[in-house]
Amino acid sequence: RPRARGGIDTHRWAVLPVHKSSSDHSRALRPISASGRRQTPQHKHCLTATSIRRRRMAATDRVAVIGAGPIGLYAAFRLVKAGHRVVIWEKGSIGANVEQWGHVTLFSAMALNLPDDCRKALETGLEGAPPRCVPSEDAFLTGHEFRRDVLLPLASYLEATGRCTIQEHCSVVGLARGHLLKKEGIGAVGDSRRETLPFRALLRRNDDEAWEEAMAVVDCSGTYAPETAQRSGSGGLSAPGEAKAEALGLVSRVIPSPGSFKGKRVAVLGGGFSAITTIRKLADENVETVWLVRKAKSEAPYQRVEGDPLPQRDALAAYGNGLASLGTSGSLECVRGARIQRIDVVRNALKLTLTDSTIV
Repeated sequence: RPRARGGIDTHRWAVLPVHKSSSDHSRALRPISASGRRQTPQHKHCLTATSIRRRRMAATDRVAVIGAGPIGLYAAFRLVKAGHRVVIWEKGSIGANVEQWGHVTLFSAMALNLPDDCRKALETGLEGAPPRCVPSEDAFLTGHEFRRDVLLPLASYLEATGRCTIQEHCSVVGLARGHLLKKEGIGAVGDSRRETLPFRALLRRNDDEAWEEAMAVVDCSGTYAPETAQRSGSGGLSAPGEAKAEALGLVSRVIPSPGSFKGKRVAVLGGGFSAITTIRKLADENVETVWLVRKAKSEAPYQRVEGDPLPQRDALAAYGNGLASLGTSGSLECVRGARIQRIDVVRNALKLTLTDSTIV
């Protein structure tokens, strides 16, 4: 085989007994030079054959899942069921994103949020994970209930199998394929090295960073987070002044908790189901609200689905379209065709300037 620099064949190794203590009879790997002489390691400790085998097995047998939310936990469940060893990397805590809107009720029933095989596993239990009474298939849970009664028990079940570990507060900074750079190992040009190399992940835990490897990576990190949500300006970019307003705590990108805006005038920007859920909660608390909808008056904010299999979703759509058609209703004012030009902070309050020069 080709030799590395210095004349040492890095592919040839000898297994020799090493006695570091009277109770240690492990065997270590030491290289052989091109002339056949064994090379004395310059470092203090040798890797034992067992530790190297374990490291190699960890790199080739383990599947990593990014995210310990509903999808990540269920993906790990199916992987464990298929016989894989699994590690879950979660940048926060288990189900943390669900807990952010824990007071909100899901508009999909449990039958759509927990697969049958997973339900049966939780109800059966195993050693270290006692049987659970799982909410019925027709139940509509809040985010808090879903995390408490489903996600946390599922995480406990996975760890009790002995084939899954969950690393919380562990952020994935980057992923690579082995030691290859982005222009190396490209199959289209006949270089197939990527097919056999494990993934390398740079992980950050608090102020510490480290490499870990896995044979495959499943990205279940989700599609929404406050820090990645689109901004209020043109094209989803931040409007001038928006970053300052957000730094002062005057801009929120999550559905507010009950009572958090009592006695205030609130602007809600958007025409999605999070927006109408927020508006309905603010209306229940009689909070003065300005709803800024990008669609023109000729368009309904919500397109309803005939025979919608999710009746709670259809009810939200009907409610939103009804409010928008009224324009002004009680404590709510709806502004159609609204596009934000800039955001200013005036005496610890927001001044929104729209593209048609309207001030909100």
